[in-house]
Amino acid sequence: MYSLGKKTKRFSLLFLEEGEIYTRDCMGFRYHPEMFPEKRHEKGRLHICSRSLIFEPEDTEASIIRYAFRDMEEAPIEIIAPRTPYANTDN
Repeated sequence: MYSLGKKTKRFSLLFLEEGEIYTRDCMGFRYHPEMFPEKRHEKGRLHICSRSLIFEPEDTEASIIRYAFRDMEEAPIEIIAPRTPYANTDN
């Protein structure tokens, strides 16, 4: 059954490893110019956990991606978006 304006959450705590702690989530973008040049920025929710980052795209056709800290070669980079008067500050 479909409803108007209601987004479905696909994230589950079952994505976490045993003993991993879920900290919080926030709105963010995934930037990947080399993988998909036609779709450089992907909007979604970034779930911050004690051992990983999990990105849940808004596009329900795209898959949820888990980035384990132990597999990262370098620390993730935060890109600060310019603020606008219409920006939503409540995440």
